[in-house]
Amino acid sequence: MRGFTARTSGQLPYDVVFLLNRFFDAIVPCITQAGGGVDKYLGDGLLAVFEAKDAQHSAQASLTAANTIGQALEAFNEALLAEGELPVQIGMGLHLGELVIGEIGAAGNAPRTIIGDSVNTASRLEGASKVRRLN
Repeated sequence: MRGFTARTSGQLPYDVVFLLNRFFDAIVPCITQAGGGVDKYLGDGLLAVFEAKDAQHSAQASLTAANTIGQALEAFNEALLAEGELPVQIGMGLHLGELVIGEIGAAGNAPRTIIGDSVNTASRLEGASKVRRLN
């Protein structure tokens, strides 16, 4: 979510959590319906993984999710505007490749997660989507 810190500065914690939960309620079904899952929530964002039977199906599932997230975001923003709130802008980074899935962390506190070059590349692509170009 772009501009999250500025947007929520001075808001009550309940209002911040309410916005985040509404946002995730709007977009996570797009991920799960496309065959993906949320690996972890990262504050105002998330990391999703698409583990299909092969690379082609994984890629297609992630592209389907990205497309439907765009549509869900439009509907979410229409609801925000109707409530007198500013719309939300987001960025996404998608990358196909090998990764490591495992329980990573201290004994007794090691959630299942993904790591690897593919995850890092997707994160960098999402970060690059923040750059605005003037034409």
